[in-house]
Amino acid sequence: MTTSEITVPLITALGIGLAAAVSGRDVLMDGFGLIAFASVGPVIAVLGYACAVKFGALARGKSSPPNPRLEA
Repeated sequence: MTTSEITVPLITALGIGLAAAVSGRDVLMDGFGLIAFASVGPVIAVLGYACAVKFGALARGKSSPPNPRLEA
């Protein structure tokens, strides 16, 4: 999970530590940005995997089975 009780504090601490180590960075914005990136990353990965599988099936000449809900 990307927003569990353990993940968010760890990512926030990592963002604060990295922002504090680099001069000229805003600690709060960098910590929030890492949480947003960690939450969106798995979603983008799953979407990318689905696109790769779909394009791979189309390249092999196979199409996905028809979806009856979309045909109505």
